[in-house]
Amino acid sequence: MNEKNFWANFVVGTAIVLFAMCIIAIVLKDGGKSAAYVGREKHVVTSVKRHTPRSVQEEMNLYYDVTIDDTTTFKTLKNYSVGDTVYYEIYKINK
Repeated sequence: MNEKNFWANFVVGTAIVLFAMCIIAIVLKDGGKSAAYVGREKHVVTSVKRHTPRSVQEEMNLYYDVTIDDTTTFKTLKNYSVGDTVYYEIYKINK
């Protein structure tokens, strides 16, 4: 058997085995989990502030700090107005 042919077959075989192992690992990792819908929460936006950029990168990607009625603050690229409604979709992950 030619040595060059042997190494080519070895590399192809190893690649196929590694690919199959990755697919099996992905299936086994997520196979036992499922998400069940619990409900929906409705919240009202109480304040919107434009985030002060501190670098050139932040100036290129301006975002807003939005506070809702339960005092939760989150960052978003969308400009909300005070009084807008935000909905939380709640899911429970079953193992």
